[in-house]
Amino acid sequence: MVGVTPGLRKIYLLSVTLFMLAGWTALGVGAYFISTPFMRREAVLTHTPIWVAIGIGISMSVSSIIGFIVAFSRHKARTKIAFFIALISVILVITLCLGAYVWFQTLNVRTLYEDRWKEWTDTLKEAFQSNDNCCGYKSTLDSPAFSDTCTKEIVYNGLLSPCEDKILQYVNTYLRNIYTTLFLYTAVDVLTMLAALMLDQTLKDQFRYEKSVAKMINLHNISMSQDQQQISEPQMQMQMRRQNHISVTAPRRSLLPNASIHNYSVIHGQHQ
Repeated sequence: MVGVTPGLRKIYLLSVTLFMLAGWTALGVGAYFISTPFMRREAVLTHTPIWVAIGIGISMSVSSIIGFIVAFSRHKARTKIAFFIALISVILVITLCLGAYVWFQTLNVRTLYEDRWKEWTDTLKEAFQSNDNCCGYKSTLDSPAFSDTCTKEIVYNGLLSPCEDKILQYVNTYLRNIYTTLFLYTAVDVLTMLAALMLDQTLKDQFRYEKSVAKMINLHNISMSQDQQQISEPQMQMQMRRQNHISVTAPRRSLLPNASIHNYSVIHGQHQ
């Protein structure tokens, strides 16, 4: 008997549960980042990828509901699981693209942030200078933000180290954590998709099996009806022969008394 085994159902449910928890995590972290802006984080992570992460979290949460419905529903199960697989595919592509985008940024961090430092506001520069106890980017004279940490005396005398190495270390660590998390999300997506594909193949085999059984039952019923017709045909022929025999012999029996009466009357008339 082809069907969904308890082991396969358990694997599928575990993968969908993991998929749902990953979606909730992405949604929660994204909402936290949006609601609590942090100056140094904003230098690395803009609002656009954060909103993309929130969208991924919402999509994964909604898709997991469909995945759970598939596990306990037989009505149009294959249609639902095909839709679930399509959603996972879209989420997988978006997550993979976002992870690749973050990873490629790490390859050009030194040049990228050298240009960005010149575009940053004094408030953002001061956030790094005060936290890392540094001044300027490549040197204390490289576009510093004057403050209590980075005074004119410190700037012109070079009394503090520049911020370049500390900024690059912070950015690389932050970006590495982000793209590692995103690639872990792609692994969760792939695992869930494999479980869904296994369930889809099992449902497909079950559908074919049930269809073949129904076809065999239909053929058996047809053959049984044909056999009954073949058995009943001789009986019908015998019944028709009996009816024909009765219809032929019955008039002859009715003529004999009439002929006898007629002969008797003729003979009796001659004697008179």
